[in-house]
Amino acid sequence: MERNDFQRSLDNDFQRSLDIVVCVFKEKDITALNKVKDFLYSLPSPRETEEALAAAVLYFAKHDQQVFEWIIINQASLSPELDLFAYTRNLVRTRLIGAGWLQGKDFWFDLHSLLFNNELLKYQFVDYFRQDELALVKVMLQIKS
Repeated sequence: MERNDFQRSLDNDFQRSLDIVVCVFKEKDITALNKVKDFLYSLPSPRETEEALAAAVLYFAKHDQQVFEWIIINQASLSPELDLFAYTRNLVRTRLIGAGWLQGKDFWFDLHSLLFNNELLKYQFVDYFRQDELALVKVMLQIKS
């Protein structure tokens, strides 16, 4: 199998896994969620399991507010495969540092908050995220200036 065929196969496996997670989240059933997490261990790495769960969360952040709220309320059920709070902090950190902002100078985190020390960043913050990501950030972090 050529490299491109192998990568395409992995992408197809990931998409199928993501589709399954989306269907299970729609059911709003923690028992089913735990079973699908067990199934996700068939993915090549724990990172891909986390990515499939996170992608499904972001899908619902954009497409179905009721399911998204259920996920947030029941986020402990995603652990240890996905720590939604840590995932969100890492998403913010990655985007802002990638845009040239400095953690510890322009922004920082405390226990449950994102704090800004730069007025320009405070106003440009939303420009660095997609709609689904921004919905997750706003739910998971208290944003302060």
